[in-house]
Amino acid sequence: MGDIYRCATKVIVWLGPGTDDSLIAMQALRLAASHVRFDDVYRPLPKHEDNCDPDWLDMRKPLPYDHETWTSLVSMLNRTWFSRLWIWQEIFLSRDHAVVTCGKDTMPWNDFRQSIFCLIEKGIPSKYESHDCFLQAADICYLRNPLTIGRTLQRSQWAQCSDPRDRIFAVLHLIPEAERRLVRPDYTKTPGEVYRDLVIHTSVTTRDLNLLSYCEIGDQDSSMPSWVPNWAVPCLYYAILNASADANSGWLGHYTSTQETLVVTGHEVAKVTDSHDILSDSSSIPKTNRYSRLKHYHDVMRSLIRGLRYRFDQNFDRQVERICRTIYQNTFADEYEPPFHRHLDFKATLEFFSRVIAQDEKKAVEKDYLEKASKFLCAFHNIACGKTFIVTDRDNIGLAPRSCEEGDIVAVIFGCEIPLLLRPTMEGTFRVVGACWVEGIMTGESFLGPLPEGWQCIAHHDEEKGGYYDHFKNLKTGRIQVRDPRSLPLPDGWIEVDHPGKHLYTLYQREEEEPNKATRFDPRINPHYLRNTGVSTREFALV
Repeated sequence: MGDIYRCATKVIVWLGPGTDDSLIAMQALRLAASHVRFDDVYRPLPKHEDNCDPDWLDMRKPLPYDHETWTSLVSMLNRTWFSRLWIWQEIFLSRDHAVVTCGKDTMPWNDFRQSIFCLIEKGIPSKYESHDCFLQAADICYLRNPLTIGRTLQRSQWAQCSDPRDRIFAVLHLIPEAERRLVRPDYTKTPGEVYRDLVIHTSVTTRDLNLLSYCEIGDQDSSMPSWVPNWAVPCLYYAILNASADANSGWLGHYTSTQETLVVTGHEVAKVTDSHDILSDSSSIPKTNRYSRLKHYHDVMRSLIRGLRYRFDQNFDRQVERICRTIYQNTFADEYEPPFHRHLDFKATLEFFSRVIAQDEKKAVEKDYLEKASKFLCAFHNIACGKTFIVTDRDNIGLAPRSCEEGDIVAVIFGCEIPLLLRPTMEGTFRVVGACWVEGIMTGESFLGPLPEGWQCIAHHDEEKGGYYDHFKNLKTGRIQVRDPRSLPLPDGWIEVDHPGKHLYTLYQREEEEPNKATRFDPRINPHYLRNTGVSTREFALV
């Protein structure tokens, strides 16, 4: 089926019969697309250089749409086409050949996606922002370059399909060919078997364990091992972005089918000794009541601060910057190159967080203050609420799933970019509790130690490839490089490969091997080599 859409000269996106409101919605989208377009990092550019209205390029200026137009857009974007999972491959493969059709009204798909970007970037008015249809339409419009199977499954989790096995099978044409070859649709298997086999094939064939970071013990089907993500249950947590805790290593271990055990190797960082739930039950607050929702987010942040002030006591003031980075998972604009405008500025966020700390809790929070602080409060809610703030026996702090318990282990596993929370069992095995963001170990510190002073790990955008790659920035000179400044000499017999993408990532191979045997995994990150640097590793049998 994928080949049909890939080879088609034209693909019609049929939204359904035309109505009065669909005519208004299509007209509004065409208007936006006629004025502005967006580049790969969603910076606005004029659609026509010789006819540019500056108001359309200024993302602070609201769209010139009235209430009827916005309600028409909501109505159209809530049509069933947008909710179906199988249409993702249709639109991804057809790309420039797709045409959106609603009744007799049509527009090119590329114009449609640019107009949706315009709605998102300029901002949905608060009266309509509670409608999920805008962000869901944007998720479909973002489909441009293949993502890993894990990121694709996470991004598409809200889309609907009647068969839970199709959560995997329906998105195979959206992922790189190397990953697609690992999965053959087989409807004789149960959903649990499909999900399990995906993890096994990916781990064994590619030495990539990143699928483990999508596990959540609270969502687990009792018939599946804890190391198998349950893709039938949507994950409510904000994705952990740009992590490289494993220092670009590959999986070391094996799978035992008789016991459904996945053996992995890694470093035990610390044990959880204290936790503070970041509670946020806003279900009783109407989505349309913006003030009540912002006040609720503010109250949740205050409650967290009270708990942490009590926990850290006199040391609290020295922990403020660490806490701020943790509750926002360090998702700030300056962690990108160029700075990503969608994310918060760290200095501004720290100033806001410090103001909340200094507030007199007995005084009522003014509405104007909440509105000005809305971007900080909404980001806090999206990233941290529903999780647990953890403290370990080695004074690490982080965010973990709500199902975490005292005694759970923070571990960095070879082949998994994000740290995992593991729960020991009486039998000496471990269950995967879920992924966690832990301050101070997210960029390979567990294996390589902290970055030298004046260096920062950033996500560097490459315009040619259209993606982000881990790079290192010298903050004194501004120089950006691929090589980690902590890198040690390569083991005997290993070399770095000269390849076309060497400005983006490093490949390694043994001197006597053919170039097609090159690997992206750093040969220095293995138990034997690390033991010589004083880093301990161990096996974890996951059940």
